[in-house]
Amino acid sequence: MLVALLQTTNGIDHEASLHYELFRIDPDNAESRDIALALYRELNQATPRYLFRLRLEILEKLQNV
Repeated sequence: MLVALLQTTNGIDHEASLHYELFRIDPDNAESRDIALALYRELNQATPRYLFRLRLEILEKLQNV
């Protein structure tokens, strides 16, 4: 279902969120992790928000595991 939502996403914040959730569901999904990480970096640079920073920190920690 989340994969289907990626086809209709209407912003990078939604796309980042969907990839983040796909990675949480399947921690072996490195592609979604890397996409979410890149998108949250972009979002956090453009408009720093707590949620963006929090998810970015989580993804960075999990990338190094």
